[in-house]
Amino acid sequence: MARLLSSLALFCRVQAFPCLLLCYLLYILLGGLVFWAVEGPVEQQLRVEVEELRRSFLQENPCVRGGPSGGAAGQSSLGSPEGCSRPEGRRWGQRI
Repeated sequence: MARLLSSLALFCRVQAFPCLLLCYLLYILLGGLVFWAVEGPVEQQLRVEVEELRRSFLQENPCVRGGPSGGAAGQSSLGSPEGCSRPEGRRWGQRI
């Protein structure tokens, strides 16, 4: 039993950093998965509500030009999961 404890202590001293790094990465990954699972349906519902509000606004206000892209911010936020970012080589108000 003493031999097992001493070999375990030696292993922990030698391999402590890689083990802690692996545990930390697993912790971050599992936390992200839990957050995604909890917040995913709520975010999807909010996206649907925002799209419905946008459509109703455009129907009620025909003088506002709102094509399928919805402008630079709408195109970036609805078109990519990364969020709102400026297209490379373009200004914010520039049409594509």
